[in-house]
This record gives sequence, C-alpha cells and structure tokens, in this order.
Amino acid sequence: MPDIRLAILNSCKKNNLQLILLIKKLKLPYSLHIICEDKDVLNSSHINHYDIEDTINVINDNDIIINFNPSTDDYTNTIYCIENNKIMLNCSKYIKFKSKGIFEDFDDILNILTNLSLENYKKDLLIDNKDEYIMNYKKSYEGDVKCDIIKQVKKDKLVNIYIPCMDKDDNYRLCDYINSIKNNMKLNFVNKIILLKTEEIDISYIPNCILENDIIEIYEVVDYSFQTVITYTNTYGNDIINCILNQDVYLTNNSNYQNIINTLLTKEFNIYSLSRIETDGTNYWENIKLKNVCYSIAQDVWIFKGEIDVDELDEEIIVGNLWNDLIFNNYLNESGYELINCGRTLPVLHLDTYSRNNKFHIDPIRVKNDDIDTDEYEKYLLADKTSIKDKSIDDIIKQLQLDTDKIYEIKNYILNKYINI
Repeated sequence: MPDIRLAILNSCKKNNLQLILLIKKLKLPYSLHIICEDKDVLNSSHINHYDIEDTINVINDNDIIINFNPSTDDYTNTIYCIENNKIMLNCSKYIKFKSKGIFEDFDDILNILTNLSLENYKKDLLIDNKDEYIMNYKKSYEGDVKCDIIKQVKKDKLVNIYIPCMDKDDNYRLCDYINSIKNNMKLNFVNKIILLKTEEIDISYIPNCILENDIIEIYEVVDYSFQTVITYTNTYGNDIINCILNQDVYLTNNSNYQNIINTLLTKEFNIYSLSRIETDGTNYWENIKLKNVCYSIAQDVWIFKGEIDVDELDEEIIVGNLWNDLIFNNYLNESGYELINCGRTLPVLHLDTYSRNNKFHIDPIRVKNDDIDTDEYEKYLLADKTSIKDKSIDDIIKQLQLDTDKIYEIKNYILNKYINI
C-alpha cells in the first residue's frame, strides 16, 4: 500500500521537524507536505500558508491534513475540509466538536498516526456532522481565540440574490441576461432570486420557465439606486445573507462561496465587494483594463449579512452605473465595514457573448450616470486580493508614473500610518 500523504498547516518549525524525525525513526507509512514559511525544513516540500489557492490545491492532493492552529486562517481551511469530506486532525485548543481527529498535544498526534488503520482511516476520522455546525469566535482575556460549536444549524439556503433587470427595448444581450439568471438558479445556497424592475421596465423577454419558478420573485421598485435596493434587502432582516449583482453576472457552486457564507455568519461587518472575470459560457478571459489596475475600479457583486443603514447614502447612486460602485464602496468604508474583493478566486463570471465581437457596443448596465457628477464624490478603489498579491509598491508607483513629490508623500503616509511612537 502506498504511503498516506500528510499535509501540515499552521504549524511551527519545531513541530514540523519533530514530526518528520519521528516518522522517519518509526518508519511510519506517511509522506509529508508542509504549508509554512520555513524554507529549510529538511527535504519536505512547502508553500506559504497565505497562498490560499495553493493551500487548497495541497489539501486536495493529500490524504490527511494536520492543522495545529485553525484560527490562523480564520478556520477557512477547517471549514473547507469539513465541507469537502477531507480528513483533518485539529487541535482541541481551537475547535470543539465530536471527532476522533481532535488532538491536545504532539503526543496525541503521534498516537493517532501510529494506531491508525491504513485501510479504514477515512471511516475512522471522517467528521459526520459536517452539515450541522456554526462556528463562533470567542476571545478570552488572554487573547486566545477559541472556536466552539454553539448551536446546530443546517446549512440551508441562506442567500437571497437581487438582480436589477434591464429593459427589453434597450438591449442587444437578452440571451446573456436570461442565461445568467438560469445559472444563478442552479446555486445550491440560494433561498430566493428577486428580480427587481421599475414600472417602465419590460421583462417579458425572460421566459416563463424562469418567471414561474418557485425560487423567483418579482418586485417593483421606484429606481435602481443603491439606497432603494438596500432599503428593500433590509426588509428581510438580519438573518439572511444578501447578494446584489448585475443581470449579466452569475456565481458558481464553488465551495469558496460557502466559505464566504460561513464567514458572514460570524463577521457581520464584512462585505464582499467583488470583481468579475469574463466568459462567453465556454471560454474565460480577463478584461485587460481591469487587470492592469488589479480589478480595483469596478465591482459587480456585493454579498453581506443583514441590514445596512443607507439613510445617508446619496439616492442618485445607481447599481451598475459607471463609478457608482466605487462611490458606494466609499460609503461602506466610511461606515466602518470591512470590504473584501476576492472575485477572481471564486470566481464571479460576467457573461458576454456579444461585446467581444462588437467592440463599439455600449454596455447598457455600466453606463454613465447623468444625474450626478461622479467627480464630486469620494471613491474607494478595492483591488482584488489575488491580482495585487504579487505586485509591489514600487510596481504600482512605476505603473502610475508618479513624480518624486508624490512618491515622497506616499512614503510619509506609510511611515505615519504604521510606525507607533
């Protein structure tokens, strides 16, 4: 029988070396893959634990995951393993639920590994209650983060999607709008899809197989301003997770969306303001203009839990209109929300079967808002995390062609922001 592949997460150099040496000494049938920042851990392969995509790949490529400190990555990898039936050993200091894969110390790990049935280890260690948990972060006076299962909550369909619909007479891309709705109807985490329309909007182009589906509701609004749309989402209360998106955008059943939902259940001040990549339904590509600025200048999806106070938000800021998303982001940022853009890794998909071959096509969703002068508003650019990860400050300065005085100003800002005296 081939070796069982182990991956070590959120560990320290001492634990890594100790485990490697014991496996070699006792000739245990395990091979190791260490996710850490140490680059001199004998001959074991390793990656940085901040590389989310690489970490997920390693988890999927290994048989058992040993997680010494799940709180390091906000339990993201623990939740991923539970959802995807991956075998994981977790430290009892940080997480509590019924499982044979919970260890208190290093001796516990060694005991589990030496007594594990190589034929039946999956059955022995698999978490049975993976669909019935919610994690609650608790900080003690000492600052230790612990995670308890505080109640059983089945992962029902927790998300309402709100889509401002485009008018029949103004569009070339009706098939894209229809197919995007159909794709969103396939999502396994969706409670309702609410199609928003104003009195003058004709949505008769949407087929009855969509309009008469139980998951679909139609609601008439006075306009598509963020204030109007969110005032409506607020009527569903604080227990629902809301998702506002443009009509030519769709999500997927990628488990990363479930990770977002899990995070929002405990971190209600997080708002996911997401950028998209392009697709024609078959091929995928990146918008060069957006890519060059790390997708910081346009977002198409907002996912958040519960109610948002929009009483002070300008009622002329429109969902989908050019630069209005950045004005809305600024309002959220100043209101104390933590904005996150990770759209490329999810991904968020912009369905466009028309514009690539018709370069002079004007997108009827992302048009200029003639009711306001966007130059008069503060904006908040939000870069996609993956896109900006490998881009240094010097790269950005060079790309923007900043003069010496501006560079000096930026450096002074960094010094004042992060040096405590």
